[in-house]
Amino acid sequence: MKVCKARLIAGLLPVILLLCAHGATAQQRYILDDFEAASRRVVQPLSTADNLKYLWGLYLGGGPVDIVTSDHHDGTHSLKATQSSGTDFQLQLYTYTENLSGWTNAWQYARQFVNNPLMQPSGGTPAWPLNQMNRLRFWIKLPPGYTGAFPDHNFEFGTYIRDLVTADSLAESSNQHYYHFLDLRSTGEWEQVIIDTHPDHQRGTSGGIEVADSPQTPVPGYNYFDMLTRFYIDEPYDAQLGDHLVDGFEFYQETNPENTAQIRSLHAVYIPKTNGIEVGWTRPATEDSVNHEVRYAFSSIHQLGWANATVPANSLVTPQGVGGYNSMKWTSTAINVSGKSVVYIAIKPQNATLFREIAVPVGPGGPVPNPPTNLHVQ
Repeated sequence: MKVCKARLIAGLLPVILLLCAHGATAQQRYILDDFEAASRRVVQPLSTADNLKYLWGLYLGGGPVDIVTSDHHDGTHSLKATQSSGTDFQLQLYTYTENLSGWTNAWQYARQFVNNPLMQPSGGTPAWPLNQMNRLRFWIKLPPGYTGAFPDHNFEFGTYIRDLVTADSLAESSNQHYYHFLDLRSTGEWEQVIIDTHPDHQRGTSGGIEVADSPQTPVPGYNYFDMLTRFYIDEPYDAQLGDHLVDGFEFYQETNPENTAQIRSLHAVYIPKTNGIEVGWTRPATEDSVNHEVRYAFSSIHQLGWANATVPANSLVTPQGVGGYNSMKWTSTAINVSGKSVVYIAIKPQNATLFREIAVPVGPGGPVPNPPTNLHVQ
């Protein structure tokens, strides 16, 4: 893959006009945590409770939690959270700062911690651009024992959204607590998860009720991730004992028009020993009879075009559940990925024109190729 070349010009705001070899515009990315600092960041220095003292901790699961070098997705470090007791695993980003120099005693917004190993309350550098970041990606590797719950889900990514009026002593406004459903299983590999702005559920509502895309109380100039305070990754039903690894948490801007209305909570993994590619997502709870189609390519299908992507033999995905049992999955061992580093998988409901895409690493060449960030053409 040809690398885009540009030079950072100090003192200028980020622009997204740099063109890569495949023609895509550069996307802005903000690292929330890649754990390369080799120690967990402290939010409450006087606390003696592990799940309150640190930005990352286990609310449920026993522990311990630590940053390790023994296994990682990228860089040289990852976060390891061990389920040592109980049946509920809940790893949280805990953003309540207390007695932390320079910070108020309050729930902070997650965006204040990006690109920010020094823990400055003003946030990362360059400044977070409001109303632009629309994806949150991370990587997860599970201990043995997870088999998935298709067409249901076994993991929940819980978010707390607060407007600009609600007191900062609260993590959320008016029951703005949402769940993004994931159906993950143990593969021995790192799985990519992309959280978008379309949750599957809101606390206290019926499981079959469809939640709107970007359901937060509207605030002009702010989006779902701008108002995100804290989040957690939860396996609430039958968590497996052992080490859960996470890495590479980043917010980014997806500039291509994508179908988050019908395809959300997207995740994928490549399993080298079987040449297996597994992709999972959730659909609207109100679309029990809408089939989805899958296509693939070795370059971005957003640039290539849906009609020019390859149609696999098992391209049709039929809903297997009803209502809130809305997980969808597609698997293949038939794609020849020899000599390739990434395969792009696209998903489109048959009653739609827009699709979603996920880039799945399948060989040497590093992690998913991200467009350059905050670079400027000279």
